[in-house]
Amino acid sequence: SLHDALPIFSIFGDGQQTRSFCYVQDLIDGIEALLFSEEITPVNIGNPDERSVLSLAEALQAIFMESSVSDIFLGDNN
Repeated sequence: SLHDALPIFSIFGDGQQTRSFCYVQDLIDGIEALLFSEEITPVNIGNPDERSVLSLAEALQAIFMESSVSDIFLGDNN
């Protein structure tokens, strides 16, 4: 079946690690704007909103796999 062909998410740790995601073009536009600005102090041009790795996996699973959270495996780095 199609479900059997889809990957299962493996997350190292408890999944509570956070990341900030943004569109690549938005980041490029920010770098370009900063390059041509008068700004000389450090500037954060990334996304200030953080999301846990587990919540990202759950969102992707809901979109692509339509299956239960039991297909997300939490483990350690060993």
